[in-house]
Amino acid sequence: MNQHITSALHPRIDHGRKGLVLFTAGAVVMVGMMFLGYSIEDELTTYGMKALEQRRDPVMGLVFLFAFGFPLGIVATMAGALVMGKTAILKVGVLALCAVVLVSLAALVPAVFGRDIQGAYFGTGGITILISIVVSFWYWAQYRAGLTPTARNAADIKALGYLCFGLAAWNTCGLASLPSFGLYPETMLAQGMRPFAIGQAKAIMAYFVLGWLFTAAGFYKATR
Repeated sequence: MNQHITSALHPRIDHGRKGLVLFTAGAVVMVGMMFLGYSIEDELTTYGMKALEQRRDPVMGLVFLFAFGFPLGIVATMAGALVMGKTAILKVGVLALCAVVLVSLAALVPAVFGRDIQGAYFGTGGITILISIVVSFWYWAQYRAGLTPTARNAADIKALGYLCFGLAAWNTCGLASLPSFGLYPETMLAQGMRPFAIGQAKAIMAYFVLGWLFTAAGFYKATR
């Protein structure tokens, strides 16, 4: 009987070990990409991507590695978490493939929609975000109502994270367009809005930091 239990547990342990390896590898890649970013910062600041690309500087290879390596590290971390969470391998592969497609949007979206400022594109995206926020909190309220009091505390903490992400989206809109005019640098400088834009960028960073901290804390409390 003990042998039967041991043989049943072995695949589960091996499954978790593989997920942990993949999870750790993704985290290591993300940390490595941060150090890579610091190493190429001087070249990018001095010459810029366009000049480096025109003269075919080898640093551009590192730039693209930095640009896509970090997001792919996130994908690997997510895939590892899915494996550790006892997700079927086929489903892990499908979700990881979807995640890779999402990473590639950084290159696909400008290729499809161009690099010109399009009010309709940003306007449609903003309206979609607004509707999604309203719908998300509407169904979150119904989801929360069915939870135990302890589970509600964890859900409330995660909701604070989602709120921060919504506020970050709103301020990103303000940073790119009015009142900061980030996509219109001439207007920004002419109106003296650069200090305001820097402050808004710092606020966005604060919202993202708090959003992820609340999300992580909510999941931690949920597992406890």
